[in-house]
Amino acid sequence: MRIENKRGFGKGCSKSTKEIMDFIENVGSLAKTLARNINEMHSMLEKANEMFQEQETSDQMNNLIHNTWNKYIKKKKAQVQNSPSVLSQYQHLFDEPSFIKELDDVMRKA
Repeated sequence: MRIENKRGFGKGCSKSTKEIMDFIENVGSLAKTLARNINEMHSMLEKANEMFQEQETSDQMNNLIHNTWNKYIKKKKAQVQNSPSVLSQYQHLFDEPSFIKELDDVMRKA
């Protein structure tokens, strides 16, 4: 509560509005990048269907795309099952796969 009061939460405004807006913009940018990359992977999958004679190769690539996506979906479902926190008002941001990836990267570096 001390930190929240210091930053202005609960008073109808935040002293760090720019910081929050920059964070939200960064999350949005990462989400767009993720969507663009997934779209590109699907385009490559279509090319793989043309390039490779064996259906198995394109099936493996398709499984890779789905497994990558499902990894983050499972983390999202696990987070939703937890009890609400003080930060629950920002839950939609924390549920974004790009946010989870960034968090994973930070944790690995730490």
